[in-house]
This record gives sequence, C-alpha cells and structure tokens, in this order.
Amino acid sequence: MKKSILVSISNFGDKQLDHLNKIINEYRSYKKYDVTIHIHTTVDINRNDVISTIYDPNTVERMVYLHRQEFVDKRNDYDLFIHTENDILIKEDSVDLVLKYDKLLPENYVLGLLRYETHLNDPNIYLPDLWPNVFHGPTKVNNTGNGSYIVHKKLDWEKIIILFLLICTNLLIF
Repeated sequence: MKKSILVSISNFGDKQLDHLNKIINEYRSYKKYDVTIHIHTTVDINRNDVISTIYDPNTVERMVYLHRQEFVDKRNDYDLFIHTENDILIKEDSVDLVLKYDKLLPENYVLGLLRYETHLNDPNIYLPDLWPNVFHGPTKVNNTGNGSYIVHKKLDWEKIIILFLLICTNLLIF
C-alpha cells in the first residue's frame, strides 16, 4: 500500500506562480505515494487539483506557520507531512531518501533538507542556508524558518504540538 503524504505549500502573491505550478506538477508526478496538496496562499491559484485556502495578504508573516495546526489535526490521517514554500522543489527520490535514512536516527529527530539554487548560464550550485554570505566562507546553518521539511507519524506529536504552539504564540506577539 502506498504511503500517504499531506503537502502544505505557502504561497505569497502571484510573482512565483510559475514556480508553484512546477512544484504542484512535481508532486502530482509521484508514483509511490498518494499525495494531497494544500496551498496556503494570498491569491487565487486557479487549480482544481489542490486544496486552496486564500488568506489576507497582511498575514504574510504568519503564512509559513499556518500549516502546523493542520499537520497536528491530520496527524492520524497521513503517513508523511511535507511543508514547503512556493519555490522549493522536493522530488520523489528525496522523499525516498529521507525515509531510508530516517530509520538510522534516534527517536524524535528529523532529517533536514539542504536547499540549493542554480541560475541560468551559471554552472555553480549555491547553498544559501550554509553560506548566506557566499564571499565570507562557511557559516552555521541559519535557516531557522525551515523553508521546507518532512515529518512523519512516528514522531512524538505531543512534543510537536507544544513546539508548534510556542512558535505560533511567539509569532502573534510581534
């Protein structure tokens, strides 16, 4: 039986809809997983093959956190949960690798995804989370917002709920 995945994508405005559509199409191409896609967006994305919730554009600061309550609420309905922003592509083989190597980690640890970027007519691969100031050399991973991640049912969801609530509560203080 295929594992089920709930994918939550944050989308801000209409400037990256081409990226968003490419990402949705990639998830639709998955062969080994049953994928449900929920887009948290500030604009209509004109697709009927996804669940779409449109928010007021003034919620932009909180948009990347809106999926967390959904993950908690649906924790018994899916095997895997993926959050990503509208410009981060996660291929099926990346999900396969996370599941393969996740078994080696201690309980309640999650493998991270390392984001890389490429540019047209540029043969280099850029690692913005490791080297945000490329010319200053390596630094610690600083993407505390976690533009993407994959979690699964085996985690201690009570701890995750507390963490999500703390983060969301801190966000509302701003």
